[in-house]
Amino acid sequence: MGISAQEIEGLVECQRAFFRSGATRKEAFRREGLVRLGDAIKGNLDVIYEALWEDLRKPPFEAFTSEIAMLVAEIEIQRKPETKDIGPILPRPPMEALQ
Repeated sequence: MGISAQEIEGLVECQRAFFRSGATRKEAFRREGLVRLGDAIKGNLDVIYEALWEDLRKPPFEAFTSEIAMLVAEIEIQRKPETKDIGPILPRPPMEALQ
């Protein structure tokens, strides 16, 4: 049994409303997302290795060095509180204001 088109539309609308609420602009929300992403990668390495083997024929060492290590390192850098790159996202001015 799959999910109906109506259920998908409802889920999409919920996600849009959440995004429009501004919750994703907060630094704490984005840092927590990075924590969860890093944990998900680390917790699913076997699945990731298998997928990279099946799709790209990359053995585990190559998969780790070319696909996983840099991503995990960047996540760890951005997670640190002293990292300024991840500050709050400010709303952009409307295009009319730029003319």
